[in-house]
Amino acid sequence: MHLMKAAKIMQMEYNPNAQGLRVRDKHVARGVETYLLTKGIVVVPGTNDLRDWQRFNFKFDRWTLRFAGTATRPGASGIRWHGGFPEHAEVLDDWMKDKNPQLLIGHSLGAASAQIVEASLDIPVIAFASPQPKRDARAFPGAHHILNIKRSDDPVCKVPSKLLAFSTLGRTATLRLAQMELGLRHKMKHYLALLGKPGAPVPQSWPVSP
Repeated sequence: MHLMKAAKIMQMEYNPNAQGLRVRDKHVARGVETYLLTKGIVVVPGTNDLRDWQRFNFKFDRWTLRFAGTATRPGASGIRWHGGFPEHAEVLDDWMKDKNPQLLIGHSLGAASAQIVEASLDIPVIAFASPQPKRDARAFPGAHHILNIKRSDDPVCKVPSKLLAFSTLGRTATLRLAQMELGLRHKMKHYLALLGKPGAPVPQSWPVSP
């Protein structure tokens, strides 16, 4: 899928009045919201409710996003993740087992969850603005299917810290700014603004054609 198209689909999921999305099914449970579109595209938004960050072991104030401790737990693949993310991923994985998904697009919390469930789905993943969920030195079996797109000024993409051995998975494309911008730049509209600029350091589509 073309990266701009994936980003626009992700942005539209946050707009209840958006036109043009062909939603076949929707699931909301335990703070996880998921949409199944045509052609097997699954979209996993983040959250506009800060209580969901707290539910999954994060704390947010006006300026910073912090994680509560460094506790980890294993997912179905055996890889260890920051404690809050596997719970989010389990809800997603359980719902998708009989949906025959072909592509997974996630943002924020949804992007972290999408990376975890890739191990059981074995499909391409496009992750926007993901925190760093993995704390395990072992290779992740489906990492080659995952594309992580980050903004260099998005603090959410830097927690939990690499200094504590946390990381995202797969290929990472970092969108950098020519000059500093004020405020938190984590929403999909902020990512679309940079993806649309000439020379953005991202593949045109994912997965990349051979």
